[in-house]
Amino acid sequence: MAGNNEININPNSEMLIEKYANDANGKKQVLLNVIYGKIRSNVKQKYKDDKQSFYRVKTKSAVAGVRGTEFVMGYDIASQTSKVVTFEGKVAVGSFTGGAYQATVTVGPGQFTTNTAQKAPVTPQKMPSKEF
Repeated sequence: MAGNNEININPNSEMLIEKYANDANGKKQVLLNVIYGKIRSNVKQKYKDDKQSFYRVKTKSAVAGVRGTEFVMGYDIASQTSKVVTFEGKVAVGSFTGGAYQATVTVGPGQFTTNTAQKAPVTPQKMPSKEF
């Protein structure tokens, strides 16, 4: 991607790029929708996470707002569960409420959070070493 950001899409996954803007006026907007499966983002650009500059990954049950980090976000259709694992930096996880992004937890390096449809993300927990 522009700005040296990277997206890796796992096999058996479907992702939709809903918004992608990166212009000379400083407008940097990325909105990815994980329909099912997992993607790994390595975000090297800095984003303010406001209306003009943001990098967000969403599923049916959660939204991750990023400023510059490396993380995995996945969605399991059968259980309607989202999971965010952060490798580097911090990821604010929440939902869209009334068309606006509302962060509820911050997932730091080596942590993860999950949520299901219509429920807020759980308090971040340390990722087990074997899974990390």
